[in-house]
Amino acid sequence: MPKPKTKQGERQITYKILEVRKLSHFENDPSELNVSRDDLQKPVHFTINTSISVDSENSTISLKANAVFFIEKNNIKIDLFGLTAIYKFHLSDFKKNFLKEDNNVVVPEQILIIFANILISGIRGMFAALNTRPEYSHIMLPPMNPASVIKKKSHSETFATP
Repeated sequence: MPKPKTKQGERQITYKILEVRKLSHFENDPSELNVSRDDLQKPVHFTINTSISVDSENSTISLKANAVFFIEKNNIKIDLFGLTAIYKFHLSDFKKNFLKEDNNVVVPEQILIIFANILISGIRGMFAALNTRPEYSHIMLPPMNPASVIKKKSHSETFATP
């Protein structure tokens, strides 16, 4: 298979997903939380916190995310379900492409956005596979801009359930 062509001076960066791991998952029983069906039809809140770590020795970048869906009832936050996951990516020619002479690592934002997009899609799939309570089946991960997830390290949204 021929290599994709790049413009003069551009670097071609290849990567592979080295690891996808669910670190934790919870799904609370609404009846044990004193949450009614009507409560679940009100706006649901979602937050995702991400962290990025770089391991230049192993040529990897890891993105870890903690995602939680919750409601507010009587000014109290009630967690419905959530998970923590880690995605580890191996990058080719890491030292050549990302390690500078002063041993600082510089990773282009475009790469991090691609990895964040993979992370968000993966979390979407994990929720689909792991959540079993029918009361939560109408709650979906909202569309997100992966650039904002990377830049802010924390992303929160409130959305109406269908």
